[in-house]
Amino acid sequence: MFMQIGIRNEDQSALRFLWSIDNDVRQFQLTRLIFGATCLPSCAIFVLDRCAVDNVETHPKAQSAIRSYFYMDDYIQSFDSPENANATGYEVKNCLRAGGFRLTKFLSNHQQALQCITPEDFEEPKSETRVLGQNWNLEKDTFFMKSIGEFPKEAEQYTQRKLFSLVLSIFDPIGFLGPMTLNSKFFFSNFGN
Repeated sequence: MFMQIGIRNEDQSALRFLWSIDNDVRQFQLTRLIFGATCLPSCAIFVLDRCAVDNVETHPKAQSAIRSYFYMDDYIQSFDSPENANATGYEVKNCLRAGGFRLTKFLSNHQQALQCITPEDFEEPKSETRVLGQNWNLEKDTFFMKSIGEFPKEAEQYTQRKLFSLVLSIFDPIGFLGPMTLNSKFFFSNFGN
């Protein structure tokens, strides 16, 4: 996502860096957003939102979809019918294309919802995939969590650090597992008291 966003010419000099090639130091400057800068996720979201606002006349459905259903570079939205999904998907795809973004890897549990998507833009159909940190079974249209893995059976191998690492390794931006992880997070926040 970051590499699709260009930097204005007058701002590119702020992203200059030196690079040594065969003992010759050269100066370069970036023309695209880079990974690692703290401000860049908010910059990228701003550009997506701005693209939606700039193209609201030609793609009215896309504005609310882009501003409400993106999590960084992932777009996920539910629809009441395949026709509505098709129409909104078409507008979102073309609205963002007007801003220089190309959406790919479209998936749906209903094949009619992908009629507006060209074959190179949708992901190969599978029965399971990952969406925002969760496993999604497309055939059953259900989210599920796989086992975190094997744990040692001996209690002395469970250090506070290992348990805390386990709890924090669960990526759940949707909040499905919040009720199950809340008690453990509360426990660790009061552990030293």
